[in-house]
Amino acid sequence: LTIYRESRDRAGEAKVLNSLGEVYNELSQYPKALEVLQQALTIRRELHDRKGEGETLDNLGETYALLDRLQLAFETLQQALAIQREIGNRSGESETLDNLSGVELSLSSYSSNRSKEKALELAQQALAIRQKLGDRRDLAETLGSIGGIYLAQERYVEALEPLRQALSIYQELGNRAGVGATLLSIGVVDFFKNQS
Repeated sequence: LTIYRESRDRAGEAKVLNSLGEVYNELSQYPKALEVLQQALTIRRELHDRKGEGETLDNLGETYALLDRLQLAFETLQQALAIQREIGNRSGESETLDNLSGVELSLSSYSSNRSKEKALELAQQALAIRQKLGDRRDLAETLGSIGGIYLAQERYVEALEPLRQALSIYQELGNRAGVGATLLSIGVVDFFKNQS
């Protein structure tokens, strides 16, 4: 970051700040994430870097969601989605759709005018794009999201298929964290399925 600032490389500075925001999110240091992501967004807007702006807005939306500022997360992700679509960034679009589906699902728990069905629709849009792009890790992530939405809808039988597909991909990739999280989700689905 210091090198980019000293050399006045604003694009490089924004890229590092954006990456730092992602790291701070992973470390659950959300106020720091917001700070550096806002800086990255300001620079990317000054540079008219639409792809970078969409990416940073997506990260900001995730941060707001992690802070349980769901309406702000939704609005920020909507801005990111508009940019991703405007510039034809299909990978970014699928990432933002997946994030929007999670926020919509969370909002549906608090507000009667939100719907789990809308969350499912957004996740299915992300899935269609990710299937075309062929990124297996992202595909597994969205399949897991769809399984989670079905679980929230108490559609236990339907939840199992996308979760099993996600599990298979995570096993194929050797992604142990993904395997563990998906097995846990399958266990929860099985538990509730047997209770009903």
